[in-house]
Amino acid sequence: MNRIVIKFGGTSVMDLDRIRDAAKIVLTEVLHGNQVIVVVSAMGHSTDHLIDMAKELQHKPDARELDYLMVTGEQVSCALLTMAIQSLGGKARSFDGGAAGILTDSTFGSAEIKQINPQALLSYLNDNCVPVVPGFQGRDAFGQWTTLGRGGSDTTAIALAAAVSAQRCDIYTDVTGVFSADPNLFEHAYKLDSIAYSEMLELAKNGAQVLNARSVDIAMRNHVAVRVRSTFRPADLGTLVTASTTSQLNWFTGVAVMKEQALIKIQMTAAGLCGTRKKREYRHARFKIKAQLLSLLRKGGLVFEQCRSLSESAQELSLCLSEHDVETALESLKPQCEYLGFEDIRVEGGLNKVSLIARDITSQREVDAIRALAQDGISIRGVSGSPRRISFLVSKELRAATVERLHTNLCKLQLLAS
Repeated sequence: MNRIVIKFGGTSVMDLDRIRDAAKIVLTEVLHGNQVIVVVSAMGHSTDHLIDMAKELQHKPDARELDYLMVTGEQVSCALLTMAIQSLGGKARSFDGGAAGILTDSTFGSAEIKQINPQALLSYLNDNCVPVVPGFQGRDAFGQWTTLGRGGSDTTAIALAAAVSAQRCDIYTDVTGVFSADPNLFEHAYKLDSIAYSEMLELAKNGAQVLNARSVDIAMRNHVAVRVRSTFRPADLGTLVTASTTSQLNWFTGVAVMKEQALIKIQMTAAGLCGTRKKREYRHARFKIKAQLLSLLRKGGLVFEQCRSLSESAQELSLCLSEHDVETALESLKPQCEYLGFEDIRVEGGLNKVSLIARDITSQREVDAIRALAQDGISIRGVSGSPRRISFLVSKELRAATVERLHTNLCKLQLLAS
């Protein structure tokens, strides 16, 4: 008898018909002899609706009270799905995050799971009953409700799968699996039959919406096999996320997009470097000051990435971050930059970060990608990367063209090399 965890996203439980379809998927697994734990998200866009109401009352709602409001969304779909399973002749019992044994820290809005005690869930499993658990929530050591942040239901499901030693975790959503690019941006994107944890993590961190990055990290650390599937095509096996992959291509994985990005450029002039004259002293001072500026942002909890333009001078520090964090970043940077004499701080918004994910990024492959974009007249505002990724900052108007060019070019190079 296999033990599996099934998670249904918001689109999978958007209305009662879809909730009934989800219940049928659960009971099919039960009929196949599996023990099943279900994790469910809030219905459709109900979480956004709750947040909008809160903001009508308070411009910046109290974080604790907002969590207490948002957990109600998952509780509704949790109870309704339990009723749907029961109406079809199955045995099911709904839980809340605390009753399911999910203990978190006290960071309201983005709590982390500290521990899961699954004994209550296991006792119902052993009685041939399906526990239905709300995603995205838990309780802290003081018994307070907490939420895990956007995409937190994925995190709940995979963490639960690890805690109960499940054979796999099925993530049911509105797509048939993980694609090599967003099919809405590039119609020739193809579904991956399998993908390695490390590559899925890069895709998730760089804008792919199919899985939450934190959940992929938990799966990787606990060796949880994850299958991304469509609620509307349950016979389709989707994409398997594991330690290894049998992907169609040898090294190219896909292209991901992060919208609403901005570029902050700080011109670090010689005057601002306190008049250092010797070249070695100058380089050392510039490195030290860059480290201080980056440390300021990290202490503020901002997520950013240092990048470069294809024509920038050695005196320029370029940072890519979300447009929503620009104001906060400038509040931290400006006083320090003015003190150091760096008065030229420029911000360029309206950008998208388009990332090429592959198993092995070489300098030649980066050159090939830049050349391919240049041939199409695509202006690159910034470049960053890692051993598995090259990211290009482009205007939002060039997003689709950049995705298409990178995908087409890299597929062609892969075929030539095979």
